[in-house]
Amino acid sequence: MIPYRTFTAATLAAALVAAPVSFVAAQETAAPEQPETTQTAPETTQAPETTQAPEAAPTPDFDDAQIDAFASAALKVGEIQQKYGAQLQGVEDEAKQQELVQQADTEIRQTIEETDNLTVEDYLAIDQAAAMDEELTQRITQRLQQMQAGNAE
Repeated sequence: MIPYRTFTAATLAAALVAAPVSFVAAQETAAPEQPETTQTAPETTQAPETTQAPEAAPTPDFDDAQIDAFASAALKVGEIQQKYGAQLQGVEDEAKQQELVQQADTEIRQTIEETDNLTVEDYLAIDQAAAMDEELTQRITQRLQQMQAGNAE
């Protein structure tokens, strides 16, 4: 039997917010290459009359089912990251490191895709929103704590 390691919910939530799933983010945000245009903006010599800070985009609302799904997937993603992180510690060969990273990425993506009520895009959106929204981070942390309390019993 594989020993189950309990993450503290606050630590896991902080890690998830601080470090989004790199493979997914890279794949989902990679835009197709656009041809460069040679147009330049006309120069302005006058300073703007008032300078306003850009308004923060509102955080999307995520329902409880999405938060539950995110928390469930996040726990599994954390386990996968730990497993592969431990394997990577002793590997010095770059090709082997890349292979392990690709395996981890595939396993993480599959885990997220197999989670009910959650797509990879939803996972990334919740993760990104939580990085900017303390209330959302608290909701996720509370759900993670509830899930861990349920696993501990």
